[in-house]
Amino acid sequence: MSTSRQSKAEIMHSLENSLVELMKERPYADFSISELCDRAGVGRSSFYRYYTSKEEVLISLLLHEWYAWRRAEDAKDYSIVSHESARSFIRHVFAMRELFELIHQNGLDRLFPVIVERNESLKKNKRHYMVAFFCYGIFGILRDWYMGGCVESEEELIAVVDAFCPDLE
Repeated sequence: MSTSRQSKAEIMHSLENSLVELMKERPYADFSISELCDRAGVGRSSFYRYYTSKEEVLISLLLHEWYAWRRAEDAKDYSIVSHESARSFIRHVFAMRELFELIHQNGLDRLFPVIVERNESLKKNKRHYMVAFFCYGIFGILRDWYMGGCVESEEELIAVVDAFCPDLE
């Protein structure tokens, strides 16, 4: 398909998927933007219309995952700063485990806080600082879990969150 006929969403989706495919094949640092564009079937000019780097593609993918999780959560009756929200996010991470492991294996954990920093809906939240504290805490727990070799099960990790914030709700 010609990129001139592809929508912005199609181009971004193709680049995000191609980035993950390439990360499965070799380290993130070992492939170029040109290789990413070739894999995605997207011209470099289209790439640079939406992104400035491979890192931006990954951030976009993480934000899309965050928004997908939040859309599912918005239908539920609890605050983002709650045990149930933390449990749900950990379940989401386990469902997306391959992606999160690729991010960790490539030393890109530093990108997780960007989800909070670039998320306009969190900034508009009246309890922004509480939400930021909560999100950074969950990402910290997940980072330590990765650093420790992902030993704990989903339920064991949820128990860690429950123990860490006993008075959350």
